[in-house]
Amino acid sequence: MKVNYHTHSHFCDGKGSPREYVLEAITRGFTGLGFSGHAPLKEKNNWAMNESNIDLYLKEIDTLKLEFKDKIKIFKGMEIDFYPDDNRFLHFEKYNLDYSIGSVHQLYNKSDGLYYSIDDNSKEFNRVLNVMFNGSIENFVTRYYSTLRNMIIQGGFDILGHIDLIKKFNSQFNYFTEKEDWYINQVEETLELLKCRSIIVEVNTGAISRGVQNVPYPSQWILDRCYTMGIKICLNSDAHRVDTIDFYFKEALDMIRKAGYSYLTTPFEKVYIGD
Repeated sequence: MKVNYHTHSHFCDGKGSPREYVLEAITRGFTGLGFSGHAPLKEKNNWAMNESNIDLYLKEIDTLKLEFKDKIKIFKGMEIDFYPDDNRFLHFEKYNLDYSIGSVHQLYNKSDGLYYSIDDNSKEFNRVLNVMFNGSIENFVTRYYSTLRNMIIQGGFDILGHIDLIKKFNSQFNYFTEKEDWYINQVEETLELLKCRSIIVEVNTGAISRGVQNVPYPSQWILDRCYTMGIKICLNSDAHRVDTIDFYFKEALDMIRKAGYSYLTTPFEKVYIGD
């Protein structure tokens, strides 16, 4: 069985229509495909949906569900960003989504009341590092993981998006290594929260398809710890183009099996992947 629940179409910052994704998924032997358009944000941006086109997005997914019901299971979801002062997951319950992905793409800066993107590009990453954290990568990373933990505590979503997104521009370890005690402690504290909850952690191959990383989220050692702690995982491509819906899946499945997993967990079913 081949499934993916992290898919972005032209309704947000992806390329291609939902129909194109469905047709490609069928061609590639998928049994399930979930759409996770970026839910609207509170501030101006160029990558999330607007409230005005949500109904059109959901209507199109429902139409495809019915049209292709005998060939593939289609699910409608959103990737919803966390706000510390506003439970956005509750806000979008009115749309009766099949599932949701909770993600942290930006951090709040109290000094100017603005949200700063952490995964836009390396130049912006450096700007956030210097503007918000005076060049301290430890403080930057710590804020990211503490924000992620606050989202986990708030809850209201099914899948945790790209748990170690903070490493996106760190493929050459030019900011930090993942062997430093302070970094390991931040990850461990986050996993401790997850092991007591039903939230699924995704293995996300999106940064590899976009050429900014050479390994998925999360890193192998984090995946190993997830298995040891009994945390459920799924495999997603975070596709922003039709041709990347199963990008790096074979290699990611090898990592997942190496960690000890014999099946993936989605919000709807278990997918056996062998030992």
